[in-house]
Amino acid sequence: MKKTAHYRRVIWFSDSPRPLGTVLKEFLDKVPTTELPPVFSHANEYDCVIARRSIANEPLFLQFVVYERGAPAAIIPEATAVEALEAGIANPPEGTEFIQSQLFCIVRGNDVLWTSHNTPLREGKINLLFAELIQSLGSHETKFGLQAKLDEKAFGKAFKLGIAEIDLGVGDFKPVLEALISPSGIPGLEALKSLVTKKPSTAAIRAAADVQGRMVLKPGRRWSRPHVKTLLSNMASNVLSSHEGEFVIVTKGGIRITQRKMSVHKEYDVHGDKQILNPLACQGKLASVLHELDIAGLLE
Repeated sequence: MKKTAHYRRVIWFSDSPRPLGTVLKEFLDKVPTTELPPVFSHANEYDCVIARRSIANEPLFLQFVVYERGAPAAIIPEATAVEALEAGIANPPEGTEFIQSQLFCIVRGNDVLWTSHNTPLREGKINLLFAELIQSLGSHETKFGLQAKLDEKAFGKAFKLGIAEIDLGVGDFKPVLEALISPSGIPGLEALKSLVTKKPSTAAIRAAADVQGRMVLKPGRRWSRPHVKTLLSNMASNVLSSHEGEFVIVTKGGIRITQRKMSVHKEYDVHGDKQILNPLACQGKLASVLHELDIAGLLE
């Protein structure tokens, strides 16, 4: 099954903080694996259990499972020859709970890489899960946030490794045409001006308003050729530094940059289905992605 690994760095808001990995290990070491696994309250509505943990060495691995104690699930009977099928509810089998969401994550120092399952979890929810776990273990070191913070030099490295896509947020052909013939143009499109051999007529520009499309630049199969990589790298740098409109830059290394936000993620394949993923396989895949980000020089 194809899943996505998301990277964030822990940014502390308190003085002299210890790395998140150190905090988690210190307190989880106090909970023997032979006893009941840690269970804590989540968002004042759900419970969360640490179903699996591997904390002997870095990166630490944790599997969070969120559930609502005793909550039933909606069901529908199998199709039969009746006038209407009525939806109903079913309680979880005795000794089990219906899973709301799962989170598979590795932590190395202040680097966090995760994959969510069953229900998507945004970084705010994940930040809260970590804080609630730490607080339940007796620590007050919970003043931190998760951000995709990279060294500025990392952008240049990432762009040189390869650009997967540049989307300038243009929704039809007319703005692109006008930008190509404009003296100022759109930053990053200078290399495309040669495509417009002569200035279009007023009628041609008016007709362009009826041509719908999406302006996305992709390198194609020859993306690894030096001149292609250099061209797209320069275009991405120009867009990032001076383009005032909406844009999305996606690199081959898994960085996604927009006008308002940057994120780092990478897809991978792991054994599983819509309900269950293999946790040990997830652990190995996440560790591999973290190593790839290291090799690419993207992490501090």
